[in-house]
Amino acid sequence: MQFAAVCGLWVIVSRELPLPSTRVRDVLPGAALYAVGIMVLQVFNAFVLDRILEQKSSTYGTLGTAAALLLSLYIGGRAIVAAAVLNATLFERRHPAGPTRERG
Repeated sequence: MQFAAVCGLWVIVSRELPLPSTRVRDVLPGAALYAVGIMVLQVFNAFVLDRILEQKSSTYGTLGTAAALLLSLYIGGRAIVAAAVLNATLFERRHPAGPTRERG
């Protein structure tokens, strides 16, 4: 259920942002990749990042918490970029540019 909600939300966002006339078929693979990335990020936050924060909070304090939050945001940003790159690559494969004519 959560996968479908995240995927559907990302389809709407990626359809409207670059070009409103984009078809759902063109953005669906990236939306699925983004949804998988966000699910993996949630598992990472729940199990790995939580344990790191518990162990290092006494040592690093607020800076450790900020670094852990930034790491989580960085991974989420990478998921966004990966989704956009996948959509662009698949779009270029489906719609190859025709041969260019030389002017003479």
